[in-house]
Amino acid sequence: MRMVIKLFSLLSLPIEVVQLVFSHFLVQSTIVGIVGKLVLIIIWMLLLSFFLLVSLVAQTVLYFVCKSYHQELAEKLSISDRLQRYLLTHYDPLKVEDDVPTEKLQIV
Repeated sequence: MRMVIKLFSLLSLPIEVVQLVFSHFLVQSTIVGIVGKLVLIIIWMLLLSFFLLVSLVAQTVLYFVCKSYHQELAEKLSISDRLQRYLLTHYDPLKVEDDVPTEKLQIV
């Protein structure tokens, strides 16, 4: 449990540093001009996106490692429920029937 807490703290540290630097240079500073602020905003967005994606991948890997360590099966339904949090709320999944009759398909 301590290792998981340390890992999540380590994953959130770069995001916090990026937020603090953004707050210091863009919000509180009047030295940076408009062009400098635009460049900093682009860099901030790229860094924040990168660190968030790395964090999500690391959390998923940690989930599977913990499942493997406790010798539990990774059920597709629980994985689907976990991943549903990150999908859009208006997303409608595609409905596909499992039994598709192959004799009715026409090959072109």
